[in-house]
Amino acid sequence: MPTFRGTVTIDHPSLGGTGTNTWHVRTTGSDPLDAPELGGLSSILEDLYEDLVLYLASGTVVTFDGVWTSVEAEPQINATDGEPFTFTSEASQAGLPPANAIVLGWRSSLATRSGRGRTFMGPLDSVTLGPDGTVADTQLGEIQAAADALVDASTGFANGAFVVYSPTDALARDFISVSISDQFAVLRSRRD
Repeated sequence: MPTFRGTVTIDHPSLGGTGTNTWHVRTTGSDPLDAPELGGLSSILEDLYEDLVLYLASGTVVTFDGVWTSVEAEPQINATDGEPFTFTSEASQAGLPPANAIVLGWRSSLATRSGRGRTFMGPLDSVTLGPDGTVADTQLGEIQAAADALVDASTGFANGAFVVYSPTDALARDFISVSISDQFAVLRSRRD
């Protein structure tokens, strides 16, 4: 079962550059060059970002080029069976500081660090800020529902799934749940 990596780019002037979210999926086929199921997995990812763009700062552009790269083949192979998408936030509120992010915590059947993944979502629209300085309850519930929908669609997809990929173990473990804290998080550079 080939495992692929896809990158969603996030562009907003407050970021001082382009941010990325890296996703891993597995397919049920045996040939990384022939993976038509990547189109269906791209559609699941598109649905997630279509829901999440409502909570991003105005003018944020989210783009996926439709390219999934095999993480196991040497040399790495780009499969172009994915579906590209682009969304632009049209939020009406001011944006929060770019360091404020919401973290989607993906869980697999292995309850260790290599069995968990994280996706940082930002820059955020100020509508996500609750009166007590945490993520607003309504928006938190809607973001949780969107992330749960990705997990449900992934587990219900017969020809592949979204996975937590451990490069150390070279293993891909299917998403089984997602949790989101009401606390904002900061994504720090590994060079800090």
